[in-house]
Amino acid sequence: MDGLTAVDKSYALELFVSVTNREIFLTTTEHDVREIWLKRKIRLLRGSDAWPEQMI
Repeated sequence: MDGLTAVDKSYALELFVSVTNREIFLTTTEHDVREIWLKRKIRLLRGSDAWPEQMI
């Protein structure tokens, strides 16, 4: 997916451990909505992460 960094993609892997998150992502038919949802979820995960991106 365009617009995601390697770090973002690593967070997405964590998100998709959840069956619910996988189903939401896979069944959302509008590409824009799916991308917005994924980026919002990644942003929430990043906010709770103890490692700032600058350290990666």
